Amino acid sequence: MNYLNIQAIKISETEAKVLWAVSDSRRGALVLRTTTPHPDIDILAELAAAKHLITDRNILGNKVRNGVGVHLTFSKGAVKKLATGKSAKKHLQRYAAFLSSRLVGSKIEIQKKNERLPPADTEPTEVISPDARTYIEVDTPALGPVQITDHALQRFIERFFPGKPENALKSLEERLMNASLKPIKLPGSVQAHKDRKYGKEDRAVYRHPTDVVHFGVIDRQHQKILVTVFNRTDTQIASEMDEATEIEAS
Repeated sequence: MNYLNIQAIKISETEAKVLWAVSDSRRGALVLRTTTPHPDIDILAELAAAKHLITDRNILGNKVRNGVGVHLTFSKGAVKKLATGKSAKKHLQRYAAFLSSRLVGSKIEIQKKNERLPPADTEPTEVISPDARTYIEVDTPALGPVQITDHALQRFIERFFPGKPENALKSLEERLMNASLKPIKLPGSVQAHKDRKYGKEDRAVYRHPTDVVHFGVIDRQHQKILVTVFNRTDTQIASEMDEATEIEAS
C-alpha cells in the first residue's frame, strides 16, 4: 500500500501551505499560490498538492496508472465529496477529476489531525499553482502520440466500461492502439460550427469502422489530445466536443 497524507493551512485567499508525508522519512511542505482570491483555497490546495506530488513528482515511487494500492488521507471533508461527485462546490470539481480517473480505485480517508505529517512550521521547498489538467500519453499507430485527459478517461468509464474502473485505462489505450482508427466526416452543420469556433484543423473525431466508440481529439501546437469519448453520430457531436474542449482549456 502506498500512503500519502495531506493537510492544508490557509494563509490567505490566494495562498495556502500544504504539509505532506508518505512515510516518517519522506515528508515536507509546499505552498500553493493563486493569482486571484479563492474562498476555498485550503481545499484547492489539498487537491492541487496531491495531484502535483503523485503525477508530477512521482512521490509514491512509480508512475501511477490507477488508484489500486493507493491510500490518500486529506484533512478537508469536501475532498472526499468532490471525489465522488457529491459536493456542492462545483467550481472545484475539475480539480478533483484526477481522483475519479487517474486514481480511480484509491482509498480516500479524512483526518482532521494527522500525526504522520511534519510540524506546521516546516519550511516549504516549492511553490505550485493550481492546474486541473493531467495527461497520460500513448503512442498510437493511427494518430501518433496522443495525450489522454482525465475527462476523456472519466467519459470512457461512464459510457463504455462495465468492468472494474481501475482497468479502464488499459482498455482505452488498447482501443487507441487500433491501426484502423479513421477520422469521420462530420455532418455539415457540425462542421460549420466547428470551423467557426475553432478553425479547420483544431479538432476531429475518430472511430473504428465497426465500433460505436468515438474519440474526440483536439490538436494543440501539433500535439493531439483526447478530450472526450462518446457514441454519438448526430449533431450532438458539437455540444459534446464544446464541453470537453472548454474543460481542457480551463
